[in-house]
Amino acid sequence: MPNKLIQTLVCLLGLAALGAVRLVPEQNLTKTLRQQQLLPPPIDAGTREKLGQKGLVASLGGLRPTLASIDHIRAVTHQANRDLLAMEEMIQNTVELEPHVLFYWDTGAWMLAYNASAQCRDDTSLAPLRRSVLHKQYIQKGYDMLQKGIHTNPDNLQLRFAQGRLTSSHHHLPDYADATRIYREALQTAQRLDYPEEVLRHIRLNILYSLCRTPAKEQEAYLYARELYDSSTEYHFPSLQCILFALQNQQNIPEEKRIPTNKLLGSLNEAITLLTNYSKRANQAYPMHGVTETLQSLQQRPMFPLTPEDRNSIHTPLRRP
Repeated sequence: MPNKLIQTLVCLLGLAALGAVRLVPEQNLTKTLRQQQLLPPPIDAGTREKLGQKGLVASLGGLRPTLASIDHIRAVTHQANRDLLAMEEMIQNTVELEPHVLFYWDTGAWMLAYNASAQCRDDTSLAPLRRSVLHKQYIQKGYDMLQKGIHTNPDNLQLRFAQGRLTSSHHHLPDYADATRIYREALQTAQRLDYPEEVLRHIRLNILYSLCRTPAKEQEAYLYARELYDSSTEYHFPSLQCILFALQNQQNIPEEKRIPTNKLLGSLNEAITLLTNYSKRANQAYPMHGVTETLQSLQQRPMFPLTPEDRNSIHTPLRRP
């Protein structure tokens, strides 16, 4: 009997020693994996308490992705059943269980800012004032979720783009100054992480689209648009060309300093097509200075003969300048 006891004690001491030897390397490995976002952060006591029994199970680590997936499905089901409070709880659970899975942040914010807000706005069982308040609240909740997701995942652009789209949507309480800030921060992040030029160009154009719709920022928007236009033909997009045309008019740029209309907008038919399409965005707060007047003038030009530019135009030429 004493021999068995001694053998047991030796085994226990050996296991304890082995565990002590492995403790520090395993802790360092876990820390490294969490820094690289290959492992989720540990669940703190407050979150574990809020999740209840599920939090205790999730603290074991391996079941967290499964639990997050289940809660995401539950969130979708609750939204379909118009149980928005339960939906919010499930959305919060998913991002707490898997904070580095961007899908849960992005989808959860969409469900709040777009789906839930629309459900509240269109719910005729609620008083009009209540519908309006809830509509705005859920848009703000979606915005706040994206902001928290950006804080948790600062080097990823997906959530910044989602937040920029939300704040620049004319259907969702737009704040163009905030959208400009968001896209400028996205540009800084993309430059720091050496994103390709195509991505940087996309972000710069979104900065312009927000800046030109920000009150009292027309001059800054003009200078930015002119800088992009002059820097590369890659920026000669129809939207930028029309914005620059309107801002030149709004800022009363002298003829010798402005880009001539035929150079900026192309041949007669091309200019008519560009300005006609652009004028349809007036309800989105884009600058429209001189667009209507110029369109009327171009459409009143006499018919044939055609200019060489019209003959080579991809559009069917009808008039000449």
